[in-house]
Amino acid sequence: MQGMIATQGVQDAVAPLAPARMTTAAAVPGFRVAPQAAAGAARAAAGAAPTSAMVGLLAVQEAEADAARDRAARKRGRAMLDALARLQRMMLAGRFDESELHDLAALAADPAEAADPALGTTLREVAARARVELARLAMRQGSDSGKRTMSAA
Repeated sequence: MQGMIATQGVQDAVAPLAPARMTTAAAVPGFRVAPQAAAGAARAAAGAAPTSAMVGLLAVQEAEADAARDRAARKRGRAMLDALARLQRMMLAGRFDESELHDLAALAADPAEAADPALGTTLREVAARARVELARLAMRQGSDSGKRTMSAA
């Protein structure tokens, strides 16, 4: 009897259950369901099924809308990363394309809203990095033009 637990003293305390008897509503005094109430309950139950189906459809539509919003946000995030890479190449080459800078500024100014919180956080961080790089570039260009003005005088 290894691994088995023995119980004692409970077997005799439980009496066997009597078999259940079928009764009708007429046999139980004081309890009766009116036919109109039964019909109303059936209609209410039937009305609940389409409502729950509608809730399911709305949930599917919301999930599809969230997925579409995340796709658009990822697309915009990739565009920001591509623009940052182009900015890096321009800085290394020592040339600047104003239209590229304006495109990056527009992307960073309004990052797409994502349904996924982690994706939204990442997009905001990329947009902040783009704004920092644009500000650094503006400061550098401002100090370079100031040097040129002073040396010309």
